[in-house]
Amino acid sequence: MNCAYVKVFGCVAFALIPEPHRNKPEPRAKLCVFVGLPRNQKGYRIPNTIENRIIYNRYVTFKEDTCRSYA
Repeated sequence: MNCAYVKVFGCVAFALIPEPHRNKPEPRAKLCVFVGLPRNQKGYRIPNTIENRIIYNRYVTFKEDTCRSYA
């Protein structure tokens, strides 16, 4: 069993924003926190604090040595 995709809960993550959804001066990734893995799809669960919902993204870079909370 390969567990390479399992990350530290609550670690800092950078979720890639797809090209059609960003303009030239905007950043390529969004700072967020890893909150888990989805059950029936590939990717990672990432909270969107602006819209107050959970999004799923496959293209995420993690900093597992840094944790952050929104509380």
